[in-house]
Parts: sequence; structure tokens; C-alpha cells
Amino acid sequence: MRQTAVGAFFAYVERRRTLMAGGGGAAVVVGVVGGILIGSGAGAWCLGFLAFVGLMYIVGSRAGTALIKEAHTLALGPSVKMELSTWPIRTIRSPYNNRILVTVDVPGSKERTPLAECKPVWYTPGTANAPTRPGDLYGTISQGRTVLGVTEDGSCYLGRVRKNRPDRGVA
Repeated sequence: MRQTAVGAFFAYVERRRTLMAGGGGAAVVVGVVGGILIGSGAGAWCLGFLAFVGLMYIVGSRAGTALIKEAHTLALGPSVKMELSTWPIRTIRSPYNNRILVTVDVPGSKERTPLAECKPVWYTPGTANAPTRPGDLYGTISQGRTVLGVTEDGSCYLGRVRKNRPDRGVA
């Protein structure tokens, strides 16, 4: 079940990255060709902006490339049973909850502060409001390290550890 969920998650990430790159490439072509044909004026500026946005989509499609390569390696290794909690959060650039924070802790722990937390670069859509649930964690929870969390319902979270609690026995 876990390997199926991980395989489906990696397929989703690759599909999404391909669509972003393809859509961005199409926007760049339309923007540049349209800007050249129009020549000058407001229309040319709008098409130039379209080309710029397309370029940003292409750059965005490359987000987390090293992370994904590391995750493929991690998924082949051993995992640790942990409790994963997800929290929808806002960023400075957005007035609505458009990111999630994942906290990781030992199953059954009553500590107020979790062992570690990370902001996933890629995660299974629609799982931001899910309650705390058990799952497998691939990788180590040292700060800056890549982790892949897979819950029992098949949700996956891929990111780098932002904070950890060394006082709770984590290296």
C-alpha cells in the first residue's frame, strides 16, 4: 500500500511539473511571437508580461528537483513510524491558506512541541485539514534534511525539515 501511494505521488508530481513546464513554454511562445507581431503599444506589453509569466512557470516547474531525487532514494530505504499533523498556513504573499505545515512526533506523545516540522514543497492535494494520523517517515529529522512522510490514508508530504527539537533526542 505504501509503495503504491509513493509511486502515485511521484507520478502526480512529475505530471504537475510537466504541465507547468509545457504551459509555461506555450505562454512564452505566444507572448514573444504575439509581441513581435503587434510591435508596440499596450498589447505588446501585455504579451510581454505573458511571456514573463510563462518563464516563471518554467522556473517553478524545476522547484524541488534535488528534493525529488533525494526522495526517490529515501523511499527505497527504511522508514520510521511517526505521527504526522498538517496545518494550513498563510504566507505573506497570500491572504488565504495556500501552504501547509507538517509536524512530526512520536506516536502517542503528549509533548506540547512536536519533534520536527517542515513546509512541504510537494504534497497530496486536499490533505491540509486532515487530523493527526500515523504514518511512515523516510529520512532523518535533522534540520535541513529531506523527509518524505506517507500517512496510512496514502497522503504524501515531501519537504525539508525546518525545525527540530534536539533536546528530545533528535540529532
